[in-house]
This record gives sequence, structure tokens and C-alpha cells, in this order.
Amino acid sequence: VEGDTQRPSGIVTERDYLEKVIVLGRSSKTTHVKDIMSTKGLVSVPPSANLASCMDLMTEKRIRHLPVVENGVLKGLISIGDVVKSLVESHKKVNDAMRSYIGGTY
Repeated sequence: VEGDTQRPSGIVTERDYLEKVIVLGRSSKTTHVKDIMSTKGLVSVPPSANLASCMDLMTEKRIRHLPVVENGVLKGLISIGDVVKSLVESHKKVNDAMRSYIGGTY
């Protein structure tokens, strides 16, 4: 984020670190975040975005982290792990409801 405005200016992922520090033999102690972060085409979603649109965007852009931005201010970050966890919980609830219905305990 940039200064007091809290506007996102880029993102650093494990892939950035691997490709721009480890592979190039750079030192973590002397490499600045601004030198390795991805800034081009920074993709984000508003807090009102639904899970399906986040999944679609992450798949389309081949990204694993999605900043949540409102009025230019970073509010959070969604990871592919967050998406998978939510899907698993949702499927579990549907599964439990179906078992209850079939078993007559609804």
C-alpha cells in the first residue's frame, strides 16, 4: 500500500520471491519489496464480490491471491485457500442437509 492513502500499488507472492530473489541469488536482507512485487495488471475485487466471481477471476488470471479493495483502500486479501475452505464448508452443509432429508431427520 502507498503511504497514508492505503492504496494498493502491487502484490508480492511466493512466486515473486522464488523467481526474483531465490533464483537470481539475491539476499532477502538487502532486497526491497518494491523491487520484486508485481505491479502490472493488479487485479482486485470489492468487498461485495461473491465467491463465484472471485473463483472465476482467479482462474482466468491464473492468480492465487486477490486483494479486496474499497474506494481505493485495501480492506483484505482472499487466497485460493480461503476459496477452497469456503467451498468445502458449503458442500458439507449441503451434504449434511441431504443426509438429514433422506434419513427423515430434517
